Amino acid sequence: MHVSHPISQTNKGVALGFDLEFLTIRRINPMKNLLIEIVTALVDNPEQVQVAEIEGSQTTILELKVAKSDMGKVIGKHGKTANAIRAILNAASGKTRKKFTLEIVE
Repeated sequence: MHVSHPISQTNKGVALGFDLEFLTIRRINPMKNLLIEIVTALVDNPEQVQVAEIEGSQTTILELKVAKSDMGKVIGKHGKTANAIRAILNAASGKTRKKFTLEIVE
């Protein structure tokens, strides 16, 4: 069964299969959005995921807050999940030439 999706068009007439307004929002800070996507996939309460940014000249700190019941899912045994998330952020930030640091706060 083929499901069709609404197609929006840019002012140049190129058909795209996604919402352009949503894409614009996601381009504001792709690292923050990457973190949100990863964490919301892990937790039981995705609506409580919050990410604050503290920007410096060379480093941006991403402060992550989740529900108390989800802290263990984000940190993982011996911090393995948190370290894996940090590794993904580090790898993805290579193009930005800026360092991103993840801090998980209560």
